[in-house]
Amino acid sequence: MGLEMITAIKTRTVIVAAMVGLLLSTSGCALFGRKGVDAAVSVHRPLVRPSALPIDAYTYSTNATGQATITGFNNNYTGALFITNTLGWCPVTSIGLGAFSGCHSLTSVTIPDSVTNIGDTAFGYCNRLTNVTIPRSVTRIGNYPFLGCFSLTDVRNPNSVTNIGTSSFQASPNLPASKRALASPRRAFFSD
Repeated sequence: MGLEMITAIKTRTVIVAAMVGLLLSTSGCALFGRKGVDAAVSVHRPLVRPSALPIDAYTYSTNATGQATITGFNNNYTGALFITNTLGWCPVTSIGLGAFSGCHSLTSVTIPDSVTNIGDTAFGYCNRLTNVTIPRSVTRIGNYPFLGCFSLTDVRNPNSVTNIGTSSFQASPNLPASKRALASPRRAFFSD
C-alpha cells in the first residue's frame, strides 16, 4: 500500500470513531432508539436475558440522560420472560405504554431491578400470563398495566410502589385478593 492509501484509511478510521463518539453519551450509552437486542456487555449491569430470546425482540427509545424505555416487544414470544436490564448500553428504567400488550403467549415476567416505572397498559391482554415479579426499584405503576390478564394468579410486588394508577388488575379474576392488597389512594387493583 502506498502512503496516500494508508493516510486515507487512518483518516476514515478517525472520522468513524468520532462519529461513534458523538452517538455515545459519557456513560457509554447510545443516545438513539433502535429496534433490537444488543448482545454487548453493559457498562451498568450484566445483560439479563434468556439465550432463546429472539433477535429484534425489543423496540425501545433512549433519553438524553442515557436511560432506555421499552416501547414494544415481539408478540410471537412464547414462555417465561426475564426482561433485559440494558438496551443499547443504556439501563432500562421504564416499561412504556403498551410495551408488552397483546403478547398472548407470555406465561411469566420478571422485571429487572433497573426499572422504576411500569407504564399504562404495559402488559394488557397477555392472556396466558400467570405470574409477574416486580422488583423493589419500581415506584410507579400506571393505569391498567395488567388489564385483561385473565390467567394472572400471582404478582410479587414490593412495598416500594408509591404511585399506582387506576384498576391495575382489572379483568384479572384469578388473582387472589391478598395479592391485590398493595396500598393505594386510588382504586388500583379492582374495579366494580
